[in-house]
Amino acid sequence: MTPLPQQRPLGLADARDPSNAPLSARAGWAHLFRIGAALAVLGAWTTLGYGLFGTAVDREFASELDAGGRFGVNFALYWPFYFLTLPVLAMSALALARRQARLLPPCAALTLSVVFATWMMTVRDNAYRPDLIEVALWAQLINLAALCCLSVARLVQPDPRIP
Repeated sequence: MTPLPQQRPLGLADARDPSNAPLSARAGWAHLFRIGAALAVLGAWTTLGYGLFGTAVDREFASELDAGGRFGVNFALYWPFYFLTLPVLAMSALALARRQARLLPPCAALTLSVVFATWMMTVRDNAYRPDLIEVALWAQLINLAALCCLSVARLVQPDPRIP
């Protein structure tokens, strides 16, 4: 039988690095709920993308649009989705990647997703895709689940002031 290797004591640099610190049970639950919130936000964003690119286009409304109207649809619906996709993905990846992450990245991604879904429901050119409002409502429901996950993560997150 070979002896087990001895664990070396944590050095000064290792002790200061919070990613090496073991998680308490409460911190583990908070991390799981943060991951759930980030995945829910990504699911809501994917649902919004499906609403923009996967639902049927009203051909009669599309044929009545002139070049300015098509530009208006692109400017009001598609371009904001393109421009906000990278920040939502980056903030969700931050929430998924860091073990000791704060609640700010998933909260920011959730805020962008909620604001864009609300924008999709209120824009006047949503007759271009008739199912867009229904898809945006589903995305808001998924965003609500993400908000519940973030609320629970905040409730179970250990207080750093208490040793």
